[in-house]
Amino acid sequence: MSKVISERFNKKTIHDFGEVSIRDKADKHGIVVLGTVEGAEEVVKILKEILPDVVVREKSLKGWLGYGCFNVEFPYLSKKLLDKIRNKVTPTIPNHHKLRIFASSFVDEAEKKLCSSPEMEKELEEMLKMLINFEVGEEFKIDHVKPDGWILNLKGEITNVKPTGTLEVKRKFRGKGFYDGLKIPKDEGDYCITKIKEGSWIVKHTYYSSENNLKGEFYNINTPVEFYPGKARYIDLEVDVVKRPGEEPEIIDLEILEKVSEEGFITEKLTEAAKEIAEKLVETLPETKKYEHLAEQIKPKFQLLGNSDC
Repeated sequence: MSKVISERFNKKTIHDFGEVSIRDKADKHGIVVLGTVEGAEEVVKILKEILPDVVVREKSLKGWLGYGCFNVEFPYLSKKLLDKIRNKVTPTIPNHHKLRIFASSFVDEAEKKLCSSPEMEKELEEMLKMLINFEVGEEFKIDHVKPDGWILNLKGEITNVKPTGTLEVKRKFRGKGFYDGLKIPKDEGDYCITKIKEGSWIVKHTYYSSENNLKGEFYNINTPVEFYPGKARYIDLEVDVVKRPGEEPEIIDLEILEKVSEEGFITEKLTEAAKEIAEKLVETLPETKKYEHLAEQIKPKFQLLGNSDC
C-alpha cells in the first residue's frame, strides 16, 4: 500500500508478494487483475456480483505458470457505485472515478476542501459542470466500445445542446455502401443526427438522404452514456432496435448479445437488462419518438436491486 492508503486504513504496508495484483488500466476506465487462476477468478467473481454494468475481458494465461489475467472495465453505473463505496471510507466528490481519468489534480484539491468543509458539496457540483461543457459547432467524438474492447470512433459536429442535457450531433457520410442494421443502401451525401444524453441506455441515430428524406432510425442499446471533454463513451451491448419508414420497430442482433454473454464479457443481469430495454423500446416507439422520454423512462429494473442510488 502507498503511504496515503496505509494511513487511510490504519494498516501497515506488507511487502510480501500477493496472490493477486490489481492495477489501473492504461486508460483509467478500469483495472487489470493478474494472479493465480483461482485468486484472479475470485476477485472477478466478486466484482461481477457487486457492480451492475461491469465488463470483463479475460486474457488467458492459465498455461503460463498457472496465472490468470483479466481486463475489467467500469462503465457509468460501476463508477457511480464505486464512488459511494469509497465515500464510506473517505470524503469523495461526485464522479470521483470518472474525474480521475482527466482531472486528477482537481479531484485531489476538491476532496481536500470537502474534508475541511462538507457543506461545499453543492459548490463542487457546480464546478464539476464547468469541466465538461459543450457548445454548438464544436467537434464531438463518440467512443463506441465493443464488449471485447475494440473501439469504433464516431465523429461529428454538435448542432444542438438541449436544456435537458441531450446533445444532437450531425455526422456526414461520403461515398456509397450499406447500412447493415437498417438493411438499406448508403448514398453520397447521406447524414445522421445522433441524439445522446449522459446516463441514457439508448443512443438514437436518425439517417437522412442528401435531400433530407428520412431513411431510417437506429436505436443503439448500451451501458449508460458517460460524457467527457469533447466526447462520450459507452459499452455497446450489441442488441439494437431499428425502424424503417412505414414499418414497425424491430429488435435485431439478439443472438450477438447472447454470444457476448456466453463468452463472459457481460453478466447475465446486464444481458437481461439489455433485452428488457429493447422490448420496452419496441413497445414505446409507436407512441412517442421523443428521445428525452426514451432516455429518461426506459431503464432496466435491475438498477433497483441492491444499489437503488445508482
